[in-house]
Amino acid sequence: MSDIAIFIAGLFGMGIVGIATAIFMLRLNPANIQYFEKIARLRHVGAILAFIGLLWCVPNAKPIVWDWMLPALYPLVLAFTIIAWLFLDYLFARAVGGLCILTAYWFLHDAFTFHSLWSPLFAIFCWTIGIAGLFFSAKPHLFRDMLRKIADRQIWKVSITTYLILFALFSITSAIMLLAK
Repeated sequence: MSDIAIFIAGLFGMGIVGIATAIFMLRLNPANIQYFEKIARLRHVGAILAFIGLLWCVPNAKPIVWDWMLPALYPLVLAFTIIAWLFLDYLFARAVGGLCILTAYWFLHDAFTFHSLWSPLFAIFCWTIGIAGLFFSAKPHLFRDMLRKIADRQIWKVSITTYLILFALFSITSAIMLLAK
């Protein structure tokens, strides 16, 4: 599979994830927030997402680690996933934050590599996701607090779901335009 085909599949996937997340955010309300705010602390799902994120880091780490460390990278992914599962609180929020950072970097890089539609505007969307990922990784309780604000305040719900839907539609449109080239 070529790099551009993977990028196009990623754009379609981001569109689906963005729309699904927006639908989830629209369903949040004060009556069900007690149930959904626990998502930030999910250990098992967070461990799976952390494992995926750490696996994604291995190709990026290969050029910068010493040669003697190369065979240890994949076992370290497994070891650090287990350590994270055992010792980190808010593992889901941290893993989502890490995946947001990786996704933003990858989309930003490939959007300019493959001359995606409106790359400068797409960069703003990517930076926003990356910055949110930085906040969720550094202070994972902000993920829970964001869910609470979305459930309680209409301005938060409208702004975040609008952003997610715009980013999803922009991703899908960019994928279709790259397919048409």
